[in-house]
Amino acid sequence: MISPRKQLGFTIVELLIVIVVIGILAAISIVAYTGIQTRAQAAAVTSALGQTNKKLALYLVDNGTYPPDLSTVGITNSGSTSYQYSVNNLAAPPTYCLTATNGGTSYKASSSVLIPNSGGCPGHGIGGVAAITNLSANPSLEIDTSGWGGPNGSIVVRDPAKSQTGSASLKTTMPIASSTAVGASIFSATVLTGLKANTNYNVSAYVYVPSGTVDVTFSVQGAGMASMANGAPGASTSTKDAWVRINCAFVTNTSGFLIVYILDKTATTVAGTQFWIDGAMVTEGTTLLNYADGASTNWAWNGTVNNSTSTGPAL
Repeated sequence: MISPRKQLGFTIVELLIVIVVIGILAAISIVAYTGIQTRAQAAAVTSALGQTNKKLALYLVDNGTYPPDLSTVGITNSGSTSYQYSVNNLAAPPTYCLTATNGGTSYKASSSVLIPNSGGCPGHGIGGVAAITNLSANPSLEIDTSGWGGPNGSIVVRDPAKSQTGSASLKTTMPIASSTAVGASIFSATVLTGLKANTNYNVSAYVYVPSGTVDVTFSVQGAGMASMANGAPGASTSTKDAWVRINCAFVTNTSGFLIVYILDKTATTVAGTQFWIDGAMVTEGTTLLNYADGASTNWAWNGTVNNSTSTGPAL
């Protein structure tokens, strides 16, 4: 009698070995593809920067300045490559800095360093992520107290003896025992103007409150308020004798101006109550971002150093 043929198959160990080998080959393929893609993006942006450098140099020879924008020399975003351009024709000689991005790869070149290198110019977004702007025009009191005020008789002065960012802060003194919860304003109405309608904003600041005094909080007032009524408090802190960051978010319903107050959360019962403010930041969106201004890495002031809004990548 002939015995039936035995059916042969793979063992579990053999199957596991095959699966492991396939996984290794797949990982190698992905890494290789990513490397090829990154090199292709780098080649695209370095070529774009080289071409743009030449056009900017020719324009300088013909006009004595660099163009106000790239479209003047025929450079526009094309395909997957986008450009960011900063120029200072008031400098002697004029200067520029240029960032080109393709996918997640950004390279930069400038009037002083023509050879493209990885990264972005100060104030530019990198890796395909747009730059953000700190709308506070005097965020860390490095020069003076411009843009800051004290309503209802509160006194505000620049204090170089205490700071959380930079070399100074704003010391606020409430001269009377207030019967209402009013402290000191961060921004005057002239600072945060031209806000977009139907847009989310996030405001934050570091505060230092001594022991035995009131808590502090935010109040957002002015035109364009939707989610927070005038006088409504934002985030607050009860931490004493330490710098603490507080923030609140709001939504505009019309364009216009905004006044942000940092004030005592409850009625002040002691005349001369003091607290300190530093590192103010107002940004578009609902997310609280790490503090940054024109002195931060890869950030740039949009006007006077230490006394203007500032722009750069999220830190």
